Amino acid sequence: MRPWPRIAVACLVVGCATPKPAGQDFSAVERARIAELEDSRDTRDGVLVSRARIHADPAVRSRALLALARVQDFATAPQIAEALADPVPAVRAMAAFAAGELGLAWQPVPDTVRAQLTQALLRAEQDETDAQAHLAQLDALGRVRTGAALERLVSRLDPRAEAARTLGGLPPTTPGDTTTTQFDVATRSAVALGVAARAKATVPARARAPLEALAASYLPPTRWAAVYALGQMKLAEARPPLLRALTDVDAEVRAIAAKGLAEVALPDDVPALRPLLRDDDGRVAAEAARALVKLAEKCAPGPCPAIDGLGELEPRLQAFAPETLGQLVPPVLALAQAPVPEGGRRILAAVRAKLRAGNSALPEPVRDTSAWLDCRLAAAQDRQRGWLDEVLRCGGGRVVETRRLKLGLDTVAQSPRLPGALVRDSWLPMLTSTSPSVRAAAASVGGASKRKELAPDVRPLLRDPDLIVRASATDALAALEDTASGPVILAAARTAPVDVVTSYADALVALKPAGAADLLRGWLSSPHAHVRQEAARALTTLEGVPVSAPALPARADAPPASPLAPGTLWRWETVRGPVVIRPDAAAPVTVAQLSRLAASGFFKGLTFHRVVPNFVVQGGDPRGDGEGGPGFTLRCEVSPQTYVRGTVGMALAGKDTGGSQVFVTVAPQPHLDGRYTIIGTVVSGMEALDGLAEGDGMGNWLLVPP
Repeated sequence: MRPWPRIAVACLVVGCATPKPAGQDFSAVERARIAELEDSRDTRDGVLVSRARIHADPAVRSRALLALARVQDFATAPQIAEALADPVPAVRAMAAFAAGELGLAWQPVPDTVRAQLTQALLRAEQDETDAQAHLAQLDALGRVRTGAALERLVSRLDPRAEAARTLGGLPPTTPGDTTTTQFDVATRSAVALGVAARAKATVPARARAPLEALAASYLPPTRWAAVYALGQMKLAEARPPLLRALTDVDAEVRAIAAKGLAEVALPDDVPALRPLLRDDDGRVAAEAARALVKLAEKCAPGPCPAIDGLGELEPRLQAFAPETLGQLVPPVLALAQAPVPEGGRRILAAVRAKLRAGNSALPEPVRDTSAWLDCRLAAAQDRQRGWLDEVLRCGGGRVVETRRLKLGLDTVAQSPRLPGALVRDSWLPMLTSTSPSVRAAAASVGGASKRKELAPDVRPLLRDPDLIVRASATDALAALEDTASGPVILAAARTAPVDVVTSYADALVALKPAGAADLLRGWLSSPHAHVRQEAARALTTLEGVPVSAPALPARADAPPASPLAPGTLWRWETVRGPVVIRPDAAAPVTVAQLSRLAASGFFKGLTFHRVVPNFVVQGGDPRGDGEGGPGFTLRCEVSPQTYVRGTVGMALAGKDTGGSQVFVTVAPQPHLDGRYTIIGTVVSGMEALDGLAEGDGMGNWLLVPP
């Protein structure tokens, strides 16, 4: 029998037995107080812990556990573990979520904490009778990802065994039935194992057989989960079921199968991947393109079937038009973003030629997208050679020079040929460009080149008026091991804002200027969790002994924002059409701040600066290069909800670093669950997002009253 919380003690502590004035909702008062403590990240005096353990109202206990999940203070692990035995199922479910959040913490999780949480979760999961609490416990086991936790998840992969364990189980889920079945347990266990494998945990080899069986299920979510887990395990033995899944009737299963196969594919698999470049779902075609590029990288000089297979994409572009952007932009963009080997240069050239051939007949916004894709492919050609050439004249005059230069610099920085190919005379003017984005990218190229003689050229950027340029120069000089710049970097680190502390922490470790350790120890008392965690990480490396970041209260640095009126929707007026979003009530602070920014016109004219096919589209950066924000940070408001197609999330650079950049997932992304704040769900307009490329307009962010 489950131990009951000490309710009698609770009444003495929180006054639940005291007569209450009529009309006052004391539960709401308690939850409001918990929200304040959560926002300030304040676990002092044990208020949050006491509310989670012994408050008489289960809604208050649950809300306190959600707060502990968001704070991620390892010292609260015992109380979270205790709450897994709460008599109320909803509280047990939230306790499981909180346990999983400690396992997902942004700083290293002590083995003792993982062990404690694992033991409590194993006990709770074994005896759980509530469906939703059970699923939450399975999620948490995948997040603490100890050996015992993963073994338990493997044991839950067999629906028949799970049915027997639960006294016969229930029939499979039917349309409209919300009852959790043994298939739901197996599906959730598979996803949890996949998330753990993605985090580099070693999943027991015996998981393969039941996962293969699940991959043949008649339920698409179950097939997707099994294929996802098999792909993340990266086992050569998983190749046959991944190949079979390439022909699944469900597009998301085909896409995740192609993604998983890319890690274990053989040259013989080209005939199975090649037709997917013609798939009606652009996400599938994008993953097929990536898989073929991976195979092409393994080709010896001479004929390469994988490169020939990529040629399947070029004739499809005859149909490039507004109505086909969702099908054609993703694979072309995926091809351009992938490291296509030198042998694939002819494919890049052919795709570029096909795009240019039909460009003149397209509507203006589509011509802009076509021009950008041309530059994307040109940059891929330059990456093969290691320096800027094609990107200097791409786009047919429709892509401004600063965008082309930044794109080219960012791309050649990834080229293994950069050290020998960098032309200093053409690189130097970029360090003094009028565009901060170009200066920052040029500095990064200097660091990526590993040519130490370039350090004196980069040093002046340490005093650049632009914060991101200074941070990029810091990164570059650290990569070049330029100890002469150490004192200047140390001085700048004393006042570095949270946006760039990672750059300065890494540089202090690499260059070891006198006083670095003292400065980092000072960061440990910062009110910002991300600064403390970066200090602990850097000190651990610098001094060779583990250093933990303390849990301290935070200070609000965002302007006041009124709560969003219930029923209000958001609408993005994108270049491809309107996208309507329902804000998430589980993230009230983040939703209120984004709504305040939207009402002020902050987002008007901004772009989607990041587009990764079959993953996310991201926008909201006033700089347009992924480095900007509103001038303040927002604390994470993670929740038990999951990232599926159309989920809107807050982009981060670390714990509690939200700002104005948001993203939409175009396919399920379970590794983001519980890590990035979910702020809403797309209710219409996903087709507008499917055909986006980087730089396409976000238009405006409007509030639609109820």
